[in-house]
Amino acid sequence: MSRVKPLYAAAKKGDVERVVDLIQQGKDLNVKCERFERTPLMIAINKIDGTNDCQKVAKKLIEAKAEVDLKDKNGLTALMYAAFI
Repeated sequence: MSRVKPLYAAAKKGDVERVVDLIQQGKDLNVKCERFERTPLMIAINKIDGTNDCQKVAKKLIEAKAEVDLKDKNGLTALMYAAFI
């Protein structure tokens, strides 16, 4: 069993401050989870529901140059996730 990467966990929680801190530390913006191969950007976009800060997290990741065209295990990109919102 693998450990969840800090940036991935912060993106999932919508923790903007932690995401900014990790970006400033130079963490890999495009790290993928092992199970579904999703990036922090994909997770943040997928969690946007109007009750959390995931939209702000997604914006911070994009501003930091997270790749929007990487594909997950099912061939979906962050842009495709955004289209489903």
